[in-house]
Amino acid sequence: MKGLEKILFFYSILALTSLTVAFGVFEPKPLNLITIGILSPILIYFWLRMTGPDHTTPDKWTLRLLASIVILAGMGIYGVYFAKKYAAIQNQQAATDQINQLKEQNSSLTAQLQDLSQQAASSPQPSATTSAIKVASASATPATSALPSPASGLSLTPKGSIPVTIYMDHDSSSKAVGTLLPGKIYPYTDRFSTWYKVSVDNSFEGWVSGTLVDEVQ
Repeated sequence: MKGLEKILFFYSILALTSLTVAFGVFEPKPLNLITIGILSPILIYFWLRMTGPDHTTPDKWTLRLLASIVILAGMGIYGVYFAKKYAAIQNQQAATDQINQLKEQNSSLTAQLQDLSQQAASSPQPSATTSAIKVASASATPATSALPSPASGLSLTPKGSIPVTIYMDHDSSSKAVGTLLPGKIYPYTDRFSTWYKVSVDNSFEGWVSGTLVDEVQ
C-alpha cells in the first residue's frame, strides 16, 4: 500500500473501533448489540490485515502487534471509564428528576393546605353558648325522657330566701334570663326531668332547677 492508503487504512481501523466502543457503551440494548454484531466482522478483518505477517518484516509485524494490543487495551479501558461515568450521570439525573417531582408535590400540598385554611377561616364558627346547649341537649335526651306536661294551674316557689336563676334551656350552662324571687309564686307550663319551665309575669319563660323550688298546689 502507498503512504496515503496506509493512513486511510489505519484511520478506518481506529474510527470503526471507536464507533464500536461508543455504540456499545452509550446505546441502549438491544441496539448496541446489533451495532457491535454488524461492525465486528469488519473490525476483525482490518485488525487481522494490519497484524498479519504477510508483506512485512518480522520486526515491523511485532511492532504492529504490540501497537494493536496497546490501542485495543486503551480503548477498552476508555470505554469502561465512560460507561461508569455515563451511568453516574444517568443516576444523578434520575435523582434530580425525583427531587423536582417531590418539590412539585410538596408545593401542590402546601397550596391545598392554604386553601383549606382560608376556607376554614372564612366559614362562620358557632358560638360557645350554642355549642354547649346542643351538646347538653344531645347528651341529656337519651339519658332521661321528658315527663308529661303538667296540667295548667300548677305553680312553684323558690326554697328559702335566695333567688333562683332562670335559664334559657334546661341546663345550668345555658344563658341566664332572669331570677325567681323568694316568697312569690310562679306558674310552670312544662317539665323535663328535674327542671321546670316557668312563666314570669307573662313576659318571658325559662327553666329552673327542681332542686331549688317547691311545687305549690
